Amino acid sequence: MILFKCMEKGVAFKTIDGNMITLRPALVITQQEMDAALDVIEGAIGEVERGSNY
Repeated sequence: MILFKCMEKGVAFKTIDGNMITLRPALVITQQEMDAALDVIEGAIGEVERGSNY
């Protein structure tokens, strides 16, 4: 669920062992871009915690 919510907002990642998120940003990512990606992930986690489904 979290993965799909993030993908809708342009952030893709992989999961390992079902509970670890693995990000692979470009080597030239800026701090602002990384902060934005983490904000998207944090927001998606919050939505799922609040029960927001599709």
